[in-house]
Amino acid sequence: MVPHVCWGPRFLIFLPDSCIGTLGRPDSIRQMATHAARSRLSALAVFSAAFGTMACSTANAQTTDVPDRGFWMGFTPFPYDISLDAIIEGAALIQQNADLFCMHNDHGVPWDEALAGDPDGYPNSIKEEIARVASSTPAGHFLYVSTTPQRNSRDEQLALYWGESTNQPLPPDWAARNMDDPLVVEAYTNWCSYLISELQPDAFAYAIEANGGFSGLTDPGYAEFRALIAQVYPELKQRHPGVTILLSVQTTSQAAGRTELLPLTEDLLAFSDWIGVSTYPYLRLDADSPPFGIATASNVAEVPADLISRIRDLDPAKPFAITETGFHAERLTIPALGIDLPGTPVSQAAYVEWVTDEVARLGGEFLVWFLGRDHDALNAQVFPNGGEDPLFLIWRDTGLVSGDGRARLGLESWRAVLGNAPPSVGGWAPPFASADFFDVMSYLRAFDAQDPVADIAAPAGVLDSADSAAIVGSVPGP
Repeated sequence: MVPHVCWGPRFLIFLPDSCIGTLGRPDSIRQMATHAARSRLSALAVFSAAFGTMACSTANAQTTDVPDRGFWMGFTPFPYDISLDAIIEGAALIQQNADLFCMHNDHGVPWDEALAGDPDGYPNSIKEEIARVASSTPAGHFLYVSTTPQRNSRDEQLALYWGESTNQPLPPDWAARNMDDPLVVEAYTNWCSYLISELQPDAFAYAIEANGGFSGLTDPGYAEFRALIAQVYPELKQRHPGVTILLSVQTTSQAAGRTELLPLTEDLLAFSDWIGVSTYPYLRLDADSPPFGIATASNVAEVPADLISRIRDLDPAKPFAITETGFHAERLTIPALGIDLPGTPVSQAAYVEWVTDEVARLGGEFLVWFLGRDHDALNAQVFPNGGEDPLFLIWRDTGLVSGDGRARLGLESWRAVLGNAPPSVGGWAPPFASADFFDVMSYLRAFDAQDPVADIAAPAGVLDSADSAAIVGSVPGP
């Protein structure tokens, strides 16, 4: 039986318990990154600060200049591996091949701390994540931040708890509460408001793929969810009048056929400034596609022509954006789900061209391609003995850069729309020209091999000694 899940990629280092399979505890991947690569934490902290001093602002000054193409284009900083190089190259990809940075928070809500309402009371893991995003968003890039009160099933189940690690079980008192509980409404409103205040995004999504887990307007769970957003949305608008507040929706759902999904989606859009669309058309949950509720497309010709426009047309007066998308570039074979789907870099590039054309044709505001690079290396670390969880495979090969670091045709198509020069022949490499950047990279790689609390001087002119000491001193030891 096909699992009932939301069909959008998750940060694999923050996977929910439903996607972990044999890995055990929901935070096991994060623990792997923390314990197996503890020394890298110090280097990554220094990298965030150094990158911020060179090219980034510490808080996003809201972007006002729309690109000549008419919409922004960007990625999430999804790491293709648990390594310093993966973080560096992810930042380089966004720096050089995008003008939008997406912070995708889909790994829990700090319910207790949010209810308390004290900005200083949030766990260090959250403060560190916010600091990383604030320092690594390139200056001038549009900043899109998203979070959600829902679990990955996208129904009325509350998102899990984000404490010192992500996707922890809900405390008993929160597990007993419904979405329309006044304390849930208060806590979630505070959480969203905190993220907006700290990051100052250009656009903020307070629900991700919000229509994905409900059977229709009469679903009792939807009544609870609707009561929540009907209170959260206007309060966020009042607290943050200059910020675009939206929610995103799926183009199809395993829980509802088109007849039920479109009215449900139209109802949700009353609580959104823009129409946010999440779509992965090569493999999408679709109740209208028996027997498994999965619709596939091996190339653009098999993608329904109105896949995006039918959602856009539910409220033509509102701006719309593609909040996340992707398309596979290699054959996708998942026996457990009965999937054997052809795929090539050519078919992926054709989808890049189609979706960018659609955004332009429909007057979209931005487009987020979720994965920059395939995460083969990450899968190999998480599953060293093989036997990958099927859910890890679905998005593995959707990067515009292949797992071995080669720029795909899709990246050329992307850059042609973006307006940048084409990528260098021979493969992908972080194309920073700044000598200071390479000084920082050499410093970090040397630092990575040392004790994480060692007193190592940064390159002259990049970080002063006080900054370096403060950052190094803040990193926990092994």
